[in-house]
Amino acid sequence: MSYSRNRPRNSTFSAVVWAYALRRYGRRCYVCSAVGVPLERDHIIPVTEGGSNEADNCAPICPDCHKLKSERERIRAYRKRQAKAKRPAEPHPSEGLTSS
Repeated sequence: MSYSRNRPRNSTFSAVVWAYALRRYGRRCYVCSAVGVPLERDHIIPVTEGGSNEADNCAPICPDCHKLKSERERIRAYRKRQAKAKRPAEPHPSEGLTSS
C-alpha cells in the first residue's frame, strides 16, 4: 500500500535539512545505528500527526527500520480511526431542553 496518497503536499525535506540530519546522526540509522546501508529520509513525528519538515524532525533510517516504523504508524492510525468511529454521537443541542 502506498503511503504517499495520504501524505500532505510538500512533506519532503530540503537538501540542507537532509545533509544536517546525516551529519547529526553520523550517517547511521537513528533506530538501529546501522552503518554502510542505504538510508532513507524519515519524519520522526509523521506529517499526518502534526510533524514538520524542520531539521529537528528529520532523521536517516535504514529500509528495514523504516518498514517496521511505517507499519506501526499505519496500525496506530487505523486504531485511532476505529476509536473515533465508535464514539457515540453527541446529543443535539436541543435535546434535554424542557419546555415550560
